[in-house]
Amino acid sequence: MEQLADLVMNAAGIVNYTLESTYSEVYGNTLDVMAGIEIGSSAMGPHLLDEQWGIVEPWVGIGFGLERLLMVKKGISNIQNLGKSLTHNKKLYNSLRLGQSYVNRLEKK
Repeated sequence: MEQLADLVMNAAGIVNYTLESTYSEVYGNTLDVMAGIEIGSSAMGPHLLDEQWGIVEPWVGIGFGLERLLMVKKGISNIQNLGKSLTHNKKLYNSLRLGQSYVNRLEKK
């Protein structure tokens, strides 16, 4: 896990980070990648949920928040400066509303 974190953090140009042990209700004991804020969360398996999918081989992974990586890299303290909220993207918001209206009409039939 440390090697994966190091690979991503080096590629992002972030050298000041730590790995902190934490517990997840879903994944059990995990490691978070911290650089003032949590920027990545790891998991490893197989764990209880894997069995129903036929996953029996060991695996590891880290999910990184791209906006959070950028926040740390650029020294920005507000995530809103890096990405737009989906609700503020007018075209997407209207598309979601139209889609929901269509689904509501189908459900009434």
